[in-house]
Amino acid sequence: MKKQNLKSAILFAVALLLIIGSIVPMMTERAMAGSLVSITFDANASDGHVTSATGPKVRTISTYDRQYQYSWSFPNAYRTGYTFGGWYDNASCTGTRVLPTNWKTSQTKLYAKWTPVTYTITFKPNGGTGGPTSQVKTHGKTLTITSSKPTKTGYDFVGW
Repeated sequence: MKKQNLKSAILFAVALLLIIGSIVPMMTERAMAGSLVSITFDANASDGHVTSATGPKVRTISTYDRQYQYSWSFPNAYRTGYTFGGWYDNASCTGTRVLPTNWKTSQTKLYAKWTPVTYTITFKPNGGTGGPTSQVKTHGKTLTITSSKPTKTGYDFVGW
């Protein structure tokens, strides 16, 4: 009976050492990494979304500070008619773009930067001459078509 108890005690001690050996490195790594912080990513527009076209306007993630951040990345953002230009620490999106590699723990709210998409409108005079050749349309802004009209012998221009 004593040999069985000794054998059980040794197996228990080995199992305990294995468990402690796997927990201590995780605790040490997190202790070295710093404190847990939350970062809020704001789409910075009523029609913007964080991560996908149907995502929320604001998304908060929790992570360890910059010493531990190699294991995560910032979310993406989406807005119809705009290109996403990254995350900034102010709503006007001025200054330096904030990346996981230059993020500071004091930056707990980041804002999406948006650039409107532009489109080139090309005008074809359909056998006529003159008139505009092209104009640039910016998403979200009204385009006023130039008053320059094409001409074609025997025809009246009635519109584009």
